[in-house]
Amino acid sequence: MKILFSALLSVFAFLMLFSSCRGGRNTAGDLLFTDSLFSAFSEEYGSNEAFARFAHPDVVLLRQKQKPLTGRQNLLEFLAGNPDTCCNLIWKPDHALASSSKDLGYTWGRYWMISRHFPPDTVRQGYYVTIWRKMPDGSWKFIFDAGVEGPEVRRK
Repeated sequence: MKILFSALLSVFAFLMLFSSCRGGRNTAGDLLFTDSLFSAFSEEYGSNEAFARFAHPDVVLLRQKQKPLTGRQNLLEFLAGNPDTCCNLIWKPDHALASSSKDLGYTWGRYWMISRHFPPDTVRQGYYVTIWRKMPDGSWKFIFDAGVEGPEVRRK
């Protein structure tokens, strides 16, 4: 999987370079790719590492039955106290839209949380929305993330 992640990162760098040479970018496509890369990173290294790596300094996370989590430092403290060893979180963005200024956009799609323990291979599914902000170096960081659990829970 590390090879896949490295390959995705290389392809992304090439696409960014190529699109810059064309004089314009498909920003929605960049967002879909970045969100897919975010998911691949979560699958390979764990959701905590992925959220820490892709979070904007002013990030806000909304989760069911929890107060909003604001700021990257608070996110890092939360992640440190909540290991992600119970499950594997992956997602697939279905749609992206970017602002006309090309520095803000969102993705939404479906997520799957696969239990590693009790009961093993139980899959919780739901939907998410992530708002992205473009950084001065051209990378995208998520500034807002929220998810809702879907109606179905199934065994793998």
